[in-house]
Amino acid sequence: GATAFAQFWKLLKFDTLGVLRSVPFIVMLLFAVVNFSASANFIDSMFGTRVYPVTYLMLEALQGSMSLFLFLLEACYAGELAWKERQAKLGEVGDAMPVPNWVPLAAKCGAVLAVVLVFGIVGALAGMGFQAWRGYTQFEPLLYVQAIALGAIPFVLTGLLGVAVQVLCNNKFL
Repeated sequence: GATAFAQFWKLLKFDTLGVLRSVPFIVMLLFAVVNFSASANFIDSMFGTRVYPVTYLMLEALQGSMSLFLFLLEACYAGELAWKERQAKLGEVGDAMPVPNWVPLAAKCGAVLAVVLVFGIVGALAGMGFQAWRGYTQFEPLLYVQAIALGAIPFVLTGLLGVAVQVLCNNKFL
């Protein structure tokens, strides 16, 4: 059991770093932050009255501006992770390795979950950074954590469904 757990952590680290260091992930993350910044710039007034960039307004802007990018990344990387060995013609070699069947699958699912986690962390930091830039200093990091954790549930389920579809179907682009 300890060996399988160590193998899982190694594969999880390998897959996660492969995703987080990839150019498409970094570009989409930067686009999401720029899109959030543009969206948050228009939240300075409500019904003609200037308002502070409070946390719930930042969370609304985050949810509206970063969701599409996260969904696209999740869908792309679910396929990439599941097909990585198959494209390199190493699928049979990986299947013959002395690793329990759940280890590679759980590592791929963990890497997709790491994408959601990194997006949430970067989104919270971008929201607090925007608040600081606008001079609002009453940060509520616990509220960011709660809202992002609840908002991440559909993305986590979608990512796991994407990995499951890639495992069950023999088509990367499905």
